[in-house]
Amino acid sequence: MLEEMRAQLTEAAQAVLNTIWNYRIEKDKWISSAWLQYQLGKNRNTLHSGLRNLNGCIVRENKGDYNYWQMTLLGVLFTHQGREYEKMLEGYLRYIKGKLESGLEPKEIKIRSQEIKTLLNLSDEQLQIFNAVLQTAQLTSGGGGNKNEWETYVPYYLNDLLLEDDLSAYIERYAFKDYDQNLPVSYDERTRHHSNERNQLYSFANPFDLTHKEDVTPNPETKDSLDIFISHSSQDRNIAARLIELLRNALNIPADRIRCTSVDGYRLKVGIDTNKQLRQEVHDAHVFIGLITPTSIASAYVMFELGARWGATRFLAPLLVSEQYIKLLQGPISGLNALRCDSREQMLQLVEDIGEELNINVKNLASYSQYIDALVRECEVWQQTIANPIQSQTEQSNIVDYDDNDIIALLGTYIRAKQNSYERFVIRFSDAENELSLMAGAAEKHIETSARHNGFTILRKGKNTIELQYPYPTPAVGGSIPRLSGF
Repeated sequence: MLEEMRAQLTEAAQAVLNTIWNYRIEKDKWISSAWLQYQLGKNRNTLHSGLRNLNGCIVRENKGDYNYWQMTLLGVLFTHQGREYEKMLEGYLRYIKGKLESGLEPKEIKIRSQEIKTLLNLSDEQLQIFNAVLQTAQLTSGGGGNKNEWETYVPYYLNDLLLEDDLSAYIERYAFKDYDQNLPVSYDERTRHHSNERNQLYSFANPFDLTHKEDVTPNPETKDSLDIFISHSSQDRNIAARLIELLRNALNIPADRIRCTSVDGYRLKVGIDTNKQLRQEVHDAHVFIGLITPTSIASAYVMFELGARWGATRFLAPLLVSEQYIKLLQGPISGLNALRCDSREQMLQLVEDIGEELNINVKNLASYSQYIDALVRECEVWQQTIANPIQSQTEQSNIVDYDDNDIIALLGTYIRAKQNSYERFVIRFSDAENELSLMAGAAEKHIETSARHNGFTILRKGKNTIELQYPYPTPAVGGSIPRLSGF
């Protein structure tokens, strides 16, 4: 399929892709629209003709402080060195598969740049380029370093490499996942495209009224557009507050450029139409951070905010409070690389990534290092609090006031986080109650209902435990390769 589509590329389309990718390699950032036009010459026909032969699943325009062009893995594979990158990726994935076959979990596999350089016989320049390929493809998870020396971990979704024999086909299937040949390349047209498809699903006037048809026209270029929107549960406000401290001190962002509705100084204005304003800001903010915890995933508003942002195909950063909650990322956002806010190294990466997205120079590490430490400590406190079965009367009055539907939803996220797609697994009622801060007896009362609602088979239920199994294994990434009729 890749070869068939390569043959359909025009010279103008190839020139556009090569120009964008060469700039990304040289400058370590994506090219602005103005500079792309300049690089291709004064004749606008080259750019326009090339883009007509492409679509938004190959290359796409995005908007921040300026318009810029960004490529997907599929676009990278269509560049003049695309076949060479395929061979590199095969070697990289073969290495990971070997580690998985030895019994290691993805989170236990640390990838070091010098190992990859030796394994694939790369020069220093080729190693830097391959690092850019891996980042674009989202085949790494967290880590740190620079272009010359780096280390990272394996994303959890590469666990399905255990089932793969043909890595070349796997790469092709991965590159074509969610392919839509009708997706526009321009930001505004792409936003309208997604809005037409998902307007009912992501309505905010009433999150549960799927018949509501009010439209939102994102307007990220207005001077009032936020820099950062933090989607979160009010119960996680302390972590959100520490995150804001870090971002403001590392990137020098004014308070009025950040929205975090549960933290003082970053709330909505009094008297404003809350639903209308949230709909607009979720779409328009240059950077969207989703703080992922069991309580946030149980929140209808957080889920709709995540869905709306994903539908807008703009910058979305899932942020986990702890690695144990990686399986809370379900559906479309499960394909996004998530970082952990209890990891100092990954918070350094978050600051760098957001700085690049906003085109802001990051301050010297010494000026914000203490705020990273404060955020990591807050995450540790949070984890100790939810895991501690003995809480003060004040604490319990703040966090266990759930009705039956709340408890069923929370248990659902807890079960999914513990899920093993291929084996039976056991849930201890007391563990669930301690971790979710539920009253004694709540898990035993509601866990059967929650399990059935989430598609699990109940194998056995005892006085203190329940044994569950998910009936179907998780499918391989991307499924079958889509049929394409051309561009």
